[in-house]
Amino acid sequence: MRAFNLITTFSITYSDEGLYNLETLSQKQKVELWDLWARLFPVIIRNAPLGIFLNSARFCASMDEAIKYLDVYKGIKVLNSWFERIDYQIKNGRMLDESEMSIADYLMDLTIRDNIVRKDLFKKLIDYNDTNFLLSSLKWIVGYHWDKLDDSEIKQILYIITSDRKDVRWIKAVLVTRPFPNNEICLSILGEEEIFKKNFEYILSKFPNQLLRDSLNVFCGFPQPLYRLAVHHENTVFWIEVIKYILLGDKHVGFDICLEIFIDNGVNGFREYWGDWEVLWEEICSKAKDKKFLADILIFYTARCSCVIDTTKKLWSILIENYKSNEEEIIEIIVNKIEMLQSTGNEEDLFKFFDNQFIFNKIIPKLEIDYTIIKLLNVFFKSGIALKEEDKCQVVSMIQEIIKEKNIRFFYTRDLIKDRVCKKYMTDELNNELKKQLNFIKKRGKETLEKEENKYEYKLDDWIGIN
Repeated sequence: MRAFNLITTFSITYSDEGLYNLETLSQKQKVELWDLWARLFPVIIRNAPLGIFLNSARFCASMDEAIKYLDVYKGIKVLNSWFERIDYQIKNGRMLDESEMSIADYLMDLTIRDNIVRKDLFKKLIDYNDTNFLLSSLKWIVGYHWDKLDDSEIKQILYIITSDRKDVRWIKAVLVTRPFPNNEICLSILGEEEIFKKNFEYILSKFPNQLLRDSLNVFCGFPQPLYRLAVHHENTVFWIEVIKYILLGDKHVGFDICLEIFIDNGVNGFREYWGDWEVLWEEICSKAKDKKFLADILIFYTARCSCVIDTTKKLWSILIENYKSNEEEIIEIIVNKIEMLQSTGNEEDLFKFFDNQFIFNKIIPKLEIDYTIIKLLNVFFKSGIALKEEDKCQVVSMIQEIIKEKNIRFFYTRDLIKDRVCKKYMTDELNNELKKQLNFIKKRGKETLEKEENKYEYKLDDWIGIN
């Protein structure tokens, strides 16, 4: 274990296994030391058990340093052993992170335009059967090192695009969403060179429906493993404009994907490239025939994060305003998922997302048990109302019996009970019941959220390997 940590984090002087005098060495001494490292690395990496995990950030930092001091032949031996480790882990069911699979980036940096010395390893990378590893390699080779490729290597990549691989649709989607899609790639996939210099309506007309959906998935980075592969959010200006166009269109392919990324970005705080997002959301809401679809997605993304209050509140207010002709539907949707909406981590968030009048006049009356208890508390425990001791005790017993039978659904109700029923009347039994109610709301919210996550984190079709 210690040898593995030393060899894979060799340049990290502050780690437990680090070489603290590394920076004090002369250039000649550093070359000699990294030469020694290059001889040891293949031996240790090939004999490391499957269960040993790599600190991928420190490993890549060490690889960055190694490339500076190794000649190309020693470097290729190191990369070959790294490939063997990747292959061993994938074949034994391990999911690797993007950094662990970034060998293609180092291969191209090491060899530059020497396609002969990298020939064998290059072929292993682009012929690899696992979709995750192949897409990671193509992302680096095509997206960042295209100018270093030999004609024979370009032909190999173009051959993959026209191959009968099961996952070819995802290969195409990753390639057309790179920062600057190459002419050869565009011609092979979309039938036209320099197509991305034209207006996006024309570009979209050249996208088959499946490719457009897949490309939107890749750009947006969901479902997994697309985000983990770090193939998302390239060529952002173009794809955000495409997303806006689809959101405002009529029955465009990929509307659901575009709506998800818009809402997800919104509750986490819109970036500048969204422009006037309020106007966009207003138009989406006013045009939508199925507003329930919008509400369901907004509830899900509100519930799964610690939201940016201002943008989340505005998203909700615009949607609710556009529900004026069918207000009962949005109220019912919120009531049905009230526990999930309280999964944000802050019990007071609903009062920040919604106006108080909307909560007290529209939502609470639909929560039968909560509404009953709140009315009792307002009548019998409101300041200024004089009640006999036995009457107050009787009301407390009544509330206690109610929540024994049925669950409250709103944090506010529990807090109100604790606030209005002072210590003098608070029994141990009622206090225990309130703890149970808190746990119930959290548990039900978590279960509902997990169920929704299963719907949004769907498995990708035609994917080879862990998905």
